[in-house]
Amino acid sequence: EPNQDDATWLSRLDNTFLDLLARVGLIDPREKLTSPALEHWVRTYVEGRGDIKPNTRRNMEQTITHLLSHFDGEMRLADFTPGHADDFRRLLLERGQAEATVRRTCKRAKQYFAAAVKKRIIDENPFNDVPTADRANKARQQFISRGDITKVIDACPDWEWRLIFAMARYGGLRI
Repeated sequence: EPNQDDATWLSRLDNTFLDLLARVGLIDPREKLTSPALEHWVRTYVEGRGDIKPNTRRNMEQTITHLLSHFDGEMRLADFTPGHADDFRRLLLERGQAEATVRRTCKRAKQYFAAAVKKRIIDENPFNDVPTADRANKARQQFISRGDITKVIDACPDWEWRLIFAMARYGGLRI
């Protein structure tokens, strides 16, 4: 049985080369179908992303925690089906997470599997049919009256804070 790194490497190889390795006895023919374990793959993927900010990394690791709380970390990536992806989404909803949060979590999980598809570790992303598009939570939207904004501006400690707040509210400045 190859270790996880070898299994990942083998899963990316062309079948012709795998056949050659098997013929000379370097691998067993069954190893051609070996794919990395779920936990190994997602952790390796996140650790390999040097281009992400700390909060993004934290959110990606939270998605890993959710995945591993529902699925065995030793489950092979190739064995993860669209049915498993649907189960994952349903589990998050049953835990009381908001629809928008579930979609973001599934979007990150979809990202992990998309990377595996690009590296030809798996043929299809099991999260392809899971809803991941951003959706606003209308229940959290409110209109803040001009009078309330004036009260906040008046309560600001100095002119700099008043300017920042006014620019955010009336000028569209993102803060």
